Amino acid sequence: MTHINLCEEAKMYRKRLGDKGEEFVRQFLKKNGFEVLASQFRVRSGEVDIVAYHRQKTLLIFTEVKLRTTDEFGTADAQCTKRKLARMKIAGREFILRRGEKLREEGYYFTHIRYDFCAISVRQQDEKNGKDGGRVKKKWKLTYYEGVG
Repeated sequence: MTHINLCEEAKMYRKRLGDKGEEFVRQFLKKNGFEVLASQFRVRSGEVDIVAYHRQKTLLIFTEVKLRTTDEFGTADAQCTKRKLARMKIAGREFILRRGEKLREEGYYFTHIRYDFCAISVRQQDEKNGKDGGRVKKKWKLTYYEGVG
């Protein structure tokens, strides 16, 4: 008999959903001319979900991604706090200190740095009388904020 720890299963579901949200943002950035350099860059005092580079704009961006499936604990937009931005800036500076020289050696020259925030809301949408036979689909809404920090 197998016992399922519902707490662990819920954590795994949230992690998978969060990873899917970050992939959604990486694709969005690629469509807008960015090259993703790193994902989930973590240091002791902060983290950055996505680090990306735009060659024509010589722009390096650090993006925080927040995803919400309900507004019960606040919207995804409301998660962009001063504390979160401060921690993202610390991680961004650490990224440049650790990898900046190597990036320049590889031809990534940036004259501008920007801190962005992406809010994703995922809502369930019932497909009634459709081809899916009443299956529940998820509707994703991405809102991207440039230069928040």
